[in-house]
Amino acid sequence: MPFGRRLLGTLALLALTSAPAHAAGLLRPTSAVQGTVRMSWSWTSDAGGQTTTSTGALRFDVRDRAPGTAALLAWVPGEFPPWATAPQRRPGLFLRAQVTVERFRETTAIPCGEEGTVTQTTELLGGGPVNGLLMLDEPEVDARRGTGRIDVDPAWVVQRDGIFRGGAKVVGTGAFTARVSRANCGNPEPYELPVSGVELMGPALPSLTDAVDDVPLRVTPDGGLVVRRTVTVDVTGRRGTPLGKVTLDADLRLAGPLGGHGGFCRVITPAEAAGLLSAADAQRLGRRRGFPRVWIGTPALRRTAPPGARYEVQFGGGQSAPCGAPLGSRASPALRPVRG
Repeated sequence: MPFGRRLLGTLALLALTSAPAHAAGLLRPTSAVQGTVRMSWSWTSDAGGQTTTSTGALRFDVRDRAPGTAALLAWVPGEFPPWATAPQRRPGLFLRAQVTVERFRETTAIPCGEEGTVTQTTELLGGGPVNGLLMLDEPEVDARRGTGRIDVDPAWVVQRDGIFRGGAKVVGTGAFTARVSRANCGNPEPYELPVSGVELMGPALPSLTDAVDDVPLRVTPDGGLVVRRTVTVDVTGRRGTPLGKVTLDADLRLAGPLGGHGGFCRVITPAEAAGLLSAADAQRLGRRRGFPRVWIGTPALRRTAPPGARYEVQFGGGQSAPCGAPLGSRASPALRPVRG
């Protein structure tokens, strides 16, 4: 369908990444976030007998985390899809941003049978800024090594009932303006059609969300997170046909403490537990790993600990737990002294 006849919209939300249910009450990020995320793309696709080439770049200048549901709704007023409705919605996962379209150009070749083709070109006249949203999932970090990963997802289109819609219901404030230059079959003389709003829809944006996962991060000594990463991925069609490329360039800083990011920290490893000499050592190691307290149970017969070890890991078999919360509990201690 030609661009000028599409349903025009602005920025929309992406599907909320589900968090583990057992940690839902703990993962409420409050840390301050600042920085910029830039997304660019270049792709060509064939659909409905038309060949469309699109290039563009968006820049998200982050203002803050959404401090609450009311602030989130006020920033991008409109109907929220089911995945974002209370009580599942956690506003702190959303970053309020000002979005600027740095460049946008789309060209579509429309076949006219034996008469050949006519060309429709959409060019950006005004690129905002408008209010938009980014979203971070729960980071996973190894605080002792100072490394980790996080997803940085751009806004794209809302999917309802298997149909992708161009942000008609969940919109930001303001609008992009564009000019469509086209010709009709049988009347090849070009004319201009001004439109309000640019539908930044296509294979590039879902591909970014689907393909760019586990962006590396660095943990600072005070518990903050630094995300500086540029990643480029291929865009493919439904049958794996190469279409083009998209690039995500993230430069974000999340201020400490570590427990304020709503993330998961790597727990004490069996090897680390075997090297502990005292309960005080265990508490110090726990704090280095992002846990203010480590629950230690009663002594037990030696089972899995190596010879000479004084402690062994008992914490539920998991490899990570919510940062900033106690590691284990009275009923399910993280460590046990060993004897025998």
